[in-house]
Amino acid sequence: MSERVLKSIIFGATCLAWLIALAWLFSEGDFEPALTSALLTAAISALFIDWWFSPRQRRRELLRALVHELYVNARVLEDPKFSSDWEAPGDVQFAVYPRLQQSALNATIGSGVFHHGRDQVLVGLLHGWREFNAEFNQRLTLMEARTLLSPTKEELVAFRSALTEGQGLKQVKTSLVQLCDHLCESYAKESEFNKDTVLFNSDDGAA
Repeated sequence: MSERVLKSIIFGATCLAWLIALAWLFSEGDFEPALTSALLTAAISALFIDWWFSPRQRRRELLRALVHELYVNARVLEDPKFSSDWEAPGDVQFAVYPRLQQSALNATIGSGVFHHGRDQVLVGLLHGWREFNAEFNQRLTLMEARTLLSPTKEELVAFRSALTEGQGLKQVKTSLVQLCDHLCESYAKESEFNKDTVLFNSDDGAA
């Protein structure tokens, strides 16, 4: 049984008890039904308040967790290993690249609380960001696997050039910026997104 159905049953039963208590009050006119009516009124009010505030509180918690994760991912993409002029120290060819996080992203998409009409753009951007996020992490895994096979210096340069100068890195940065811009414009209060935040340097191709 879902939470929504269970709350509906409880609310209906409480309202029924409240109506019975009111009928008892007007028919008997003593103190006990009046007290019962007051208690049931408080219970109904509490249920209504819970219905009203719980989804909104859940939205705020998810958005703030998402914003924190986006900040973290922006810092991941600023790692020197994603710079075209980075070189592994000494004769080391293998490098472990930091991965983009998506726990809060998946929680936000799977929560079901972003189903209003005004959330359609956000949901689309979230799915787009998840797609680029997952694809970029897969590229990093493939990159690490290929560098384990002792490639030549030329092949290694080509691998890293494709990673840092190809469309993959630009697309993931663009998707992240688009999502953050929308959060800033439409969900600033709920998400506590700082409008003055600069995610990337101006020379990265994404603001």
